[in-house]
Amino acid sequence: MINSVSSVSFKSAAPQYNDPFARPGRYAKPETIPQEEAPKKNHKALKWILGITATAIAAGALLVVGKNKNWFKVFDNAEALKNAKFMDQCSHYFGKAGEFVDTKCWTPIKDFAGNAINWVKNLVKPKNPTVTP
Repeated sequence: MINSVSSVSFKSAAPQYNDPFARPGRYAKPETIPQEEAPKKNHKALKWILGITATAIAAGALLVVGKNKNWFKVFDNAEALKNAKFMDQCSHYFGKAGEFVDTKCWTPIKDFAGNAINWVKNLVKPKNPTVTP
């Protein structure tokens, strides 16, 4: 006589289970064989560089906008800066940084882009716009 809980199986392809309570049930997901995945390239240095660059651009844009909107007090003489409160001094230095970013970074980029746009417009403009009937 064959025991119903024995490890003997008459099915050759089916896995053998010694414990009937440990085998997968009727609605269990089928077991999948893990496939070898290609190793993922980790671009940590590139992420750091892009993050720092994006942060610097955002900070520069904020300084330029703050300078143009008069968010920062910029003192003209050193005596007024010396007698100013701490937050006013911070505001002064932020305003000076905004002026620097505006004159050294944004204005040259804006001028270069404007010249490039004008060059493309002149390049695309037709030479002889006459129409023949």
